[in-house]
Amino acid sequence: MADKAKLPISTQLAATQISHFMTRAVIYATPSTSVRMAMQMMLTHKVSGLAVVDSSNRCVGVYSELDAMLQGSSQKLDIPIKYVKPAKTVQAQNIFRDVLIKMVQLKIKRMPVVDAKGFLVGVVSRRDLMRAIYDDVEKTNPVKKSK
Repeated sequence: MADKAKLPISTQLAATQISHFMTRAVIYATPSTSVRMAMQMMLTHKVSGLAVVDSSNRCVGVYSELDAMLQGSSQKLDIPIKYVKPAKTVQAQNIFRDVLIKMVQLKIKRMPVVDAKGFLVGVVSRRDLMRAIYDDVEKTNPVKKSK
């Protein structure tokens, strides 16, 4: 990743808490959610993955489209999901620059956002970050349209 001082995004965007960009209405699964239900949820809500939470709403893992494809093509759909655990998470107060770097380094598409106790409060995706970068650049360096 580029040196922090050389990022083309504004200093303001780089230092903004990720809670400003995250999706708060999170579609999530539990460890007992079936593969069928997880697939249906992802297709219905047009999301590429689900946070997995325990009975206390603590984030314990992530279930992705890849997980669903692999599990769904090799096993019955009515068994519980096999999800990646522990979840790689960020906290709501983490700043944009650090979350961007973490997601790029880990090569992941989405990260659950948790509070200090590990409770799920949102999710941030590559699309959320891309939208913020685009808006930031457009605000500071808009393309001038020729007549």
